[in-house]
Parts: sequence; structure tokens; C-alpha cells
Amino acid sequence: MKRILIKEEAPKISRREFLKLSTTLFLSAIASTPFYSFFLERFWIEVNSVKLSFNRLPAAFSGIKIVQISDLHIGEFYGKSNLVELVKKVNSLKPDILCFTGDLVEDSVDILNECSPVLKQFRSNLLNLAILGNHDYRIGTGKKSRTMSPK
Repeated sequence: MKRILIKEEAPKISRREFLKLSTTLFLSAIASTPFYSFFLERFWIEVNSVKLSFNRLPAAFSGIKIVQISDLHIGEFYGKSNLVELVKKVNSLKPDILCFTGDLVEDSVDILNECSPVLKQFRSNLLNLAILGNHDYRIGTGKKSRTMSPK
């Protein structure tokens, strides 16, 4: 029994169809970016556990757990209720050292009146440390610029 294979050519796409499809995909990607930023990323809490070992690490630092958090941008879109959930998550990790590395507020320090009691609930066994970020510095200048250096 002889088999005959018929090779079908892939359907050709016209230049117009290609441009229409490309434009649709491009505009969809642009339209989905605000959705991703507003509804997903701002609530994204990621926990990465990394074990570090150094030959000359003093014995006093052996087994120390450091938790680092950053870029809360508390303000119009990230408020007290979000902060309460973060505090619970961070405290459940039982850090020895808690290090906050900047951008606590977005546009105003006024929100801190409401959030200070929640911020005081962060717990660590040894040390809570905070380093201000560019948004935190900018609030004190009265300027709306997005400069990276404090004035």
C-alpha cells in the first residue's frame, strides 16, 4: 500500500494582516501595564530566603536572620490596611534585624499620623533600622521633583 503525503503550505499572512495583528498586540501590552501596576504589583509581597556564609564572619552573627523591606510608598494607593498585612507577614518571619530601605511615603507625611501605630508594631529581636529614600527626602523639600539626591 502506497502512502501519498501531501505537503500543505502554511497560510500566508498579508502585510495588512501582519500590521493589524502587531498593532493589536502592542496596544494590548500597553493597556495591560497600568492594570498590572495598579492591581497586582503594588500588593506583591515576595519572600526570598538566602543563606549567606563568610569565612571570617564573627560567631556572634551566626544564624542571624535579616529581613529587608522597601518601597512601601504609603499614600493614596497603599494605606493602613495594606501596612497591617505587611506587619503581620514580616513579624511572622521572626527577624533578628529588620532593615527598611527607603520610600516609606509617596506624596505626604500626613499619612504617617494614621500609620505610626501600625509601624510601631514591626518587631525584631535585635534591631530595627530605617534608611530614608528619595521620596522620603523629597517630602521635606516641598518640591514635586523626582530627584534622586536630597537637597
